[in-house]
Amino acid sequence: MAIRNATTTPNKAIRMTDSEWEEWMGDPQMVRDEMVEHEQRQRWMNSLVDDLTRQYPGQWAALTEKGELLIAPSIEALTVKFRELNTPPGSNVIEFLDTDPTPWIL
Repeated sequence: MAIRNATTTPNKAIRMTDSEWEEWMGDPQMVRDEMVEHEQRQRWMNSLVDDLTRQYPGQWAALTEKGELLIAPSIEALTVKFRELNTPPGSNVIEFLDTDPTPWIL
């Protein structure tokens, strides 16, 4: 039996057995499938960002788990659209269409 750490707060970790972890996270295969789907949506969004930024500069874009593309002038307006579609925000890929992004130095 493996013991896994799951951080619930920045300062306190909890310890879980495999069965507790599965109950908390869900079926491992389902979680893997959802991660693959999310990665595909992220890659799709990445391929769209340049064109969307030209069309909708300074706005927010999201791809829902059903493949719907949403554009909104603010994150609050995007949240309203999620509610209208009954789409949980955590399942979407969200990007700010920044015309002057800060470069990352890695």
